[in-house]
Amino acid sequence: MKQKKNIDQLFNERFANHQADPPSHVWDKVQARLEKDKKDRVIAIWWRTAGVAASLALIISLAGLLDATQSNVVVEQQQNIEQSPAANPKIDKALEINLRQDKPRVATSNNAAQNNAIKPQVKSSDNTVSKNKPNVLKTPENAVVKLVAKKDAGVLSKNFPVISENKEIINTETVVPTGSSTVIASKEKISPEETEKQSIYDAIEEQKQLVSKEAVANNTNPQENLWEIAPNIAPVYYNTLSQGSSIDASFADNSQSGDVNISYGIGVRYALSDRLKIRSGISNVALSYSTSGIELGDGPVSLALKTIDYASEGVVVIAQDLGTFSSQNQDGTFGDITPKSTNGEAFINQNISYYEVPLELSYTLFDSAFGLDVIGGVSTLLLGNNEVSVTAGSYNEVLGSANNLSSLSFATNIGLGLHYKMSSKFRLNVEPMFKYQLNPYTDSSVSFKPYYLGVYTGLSFKF
Repeated sequence: MKQKKNIDQLFNERFANHQADPPSHVWDKVQARLEKDKKDRVIAIWWRTAGVAASLALIISLAGLLDATQSNVVVEQQQNIEQSPAANPKIDKALEINLRQDKPRVATSNNAAQNNAIKPQVKSSDNTVSKNKPNVLKTPENAVVKLVAKKDAGVLSKNFPVISENKEIINTETVVPTGSSTVIASKEKISPEETEKQSIYDAIEEQKQLVSKEAVANNTNPQENLWEIAPNIAPVYYNTLSQGSSIDASFADNSQSGDVNISYGIGVRYALSDRLKIRSGISNVALSYSTSGIELGDGPVSLALKTIDYASEGVVVIAQDLGTFSSQNQDGTFGDITPKSTNGEAFINQNISYYEVPLELSYTLFDSAFGLDVIGGVSTLLLGNNEVSVTAGSYNEVLGSANNLSSLSFATNIGLGLHYKMSSKFRLNVEPMFKYQLNPYTDSSVSFKPYYLGVYTGLSFKF
């Protein structure tokens, strides 16, 4: 009886050595895939190689750029020196000399390497340099040193043109190779014709001295011409800012007029700055004014004006408001006062003089050939002449002195100063000034408010 086999076993036995060939189109796809993978690997290898090459090129370029930058140090500094503006033609000339004559002699690091020994060396009888210490070159006393750096074949050189006190120009050259401490110093004398040529620092110093001398010539030295003396003379007009009379209250409503007089003196000024000055001095100023609408008579001093200290005793000239005499007695007589017969209008006059000591400040608004100042300050007034008189036509009589004037008073001053420079020392001054008098009277009830206006003219001298 045949044994029945499992269907799976049956298939396994029948197809155990069976091998099926794939269709041809399958091999075509596999071949195409293999070729594509091969191309991708080539591209990846090429891309990586190109990246490495680009990185190396970039590094080399940066190194070359750095080297080129270092090599242009001296060229750029030399161009900057040549192109920089000099204070004067002498500076340009000094630059040209230094750049033309003081060219460094360079010892390269290759020479030091060939000698197989790199040691500090100094080729100079006067200058010494020690190893492991700063490179210090001894130069003549008060010498001026200029540095110029240069890069040549890896060597940094510094050129030191030195000018001694006797104008002997010494070219001192220092060479420092890269990575070593070799220093080469040399000294060279130039021809006698070139000993007169200056370095840039000497030229600058000479320019400063020229400017200083020019300032002295123009009198701009702050230590000179600070003082000024100024004699002056001025017409002075005297009047009041209000109604009233300083002689007697009965004349308060009478017509009054100011007179023009003369002031003269000398002033001293000191310059606190270019524009600000303090001023003082002393002058004599005469002031006067007249009151009209009066009549004159002779009578006893007991009937005279109480504000006047009469010069004589007994019978004196009495000034009264016009119409006062005729109204003294009902019977038409004049009592103890006898009217004076005059041939003109009568006036009572007050003549005063003061010694004036001003203390003022002046500020210059502009100062050229013509200048303008603003002036302000105060004046101290010391009473001098004090006289009261009467006039009527050709008649003139001094009564005495006013007893209500202060012996010491003050005034506030304000004005302008016009000046013309005649030379560096002399100038012509014209100064219109307004001065308001303070506390002129001992009697505070007097409503007279005096002022005076003057135009002060004179020459001033600076020293």
